[in-house]
Amino acid sequence: MKHLILWGMIVVVVSITSRCTLKPSSREVFSKSMDIIIPEDVEVTQDEFHAMWQDFSINYDIALTEKQMTKLTQSIRKSTFYNPHKFFRKAVTQDMLIERNNIKAVWIKSEFGYVFQNADNHYTYSAKIDTIGGIATFYKAHD
Repeated sequence: MKHLILWGMIVVVVSITSRCTLKPSSREVFSKSMDIIIPEDVEVTQDEFHAMWQDFSINYDIALTEKQMTKLTQSIRKSTFYNPHKFFRKAVTQDMLIERNNIKAVWIKSEFGYVFQNADNHYTYSAKIDTIGGIATFYKAHD
């Protein structure tokens, strides 16, 4: 009986530990979803997860050195969602979006750097890359 209780406790601890460590990092979530490579060694200034019932949001802000910003912007320009023919003014419009694998989204140049936006009924992704200030802000929400 003692062995059964001990094994039960081990299973619970392993289960809880694996759930905590299997969650992808915000860096991985945004890199994959936005088809870019966020450098690994950036300074994270904000990484917050907010949840209310089934709705949630992730705010992920990073500060980048000039070299890191160069890598990030090169990655953006290689993204399948990059649209070199449009320029962000006030809002992303439908004609700016690029569809790949049933996902509509766009990376576009702006006066301060780059902007990302997707068009989805359930998940919202957005990003603002300030190439002058060296700041990148990423956002994901589900409602």
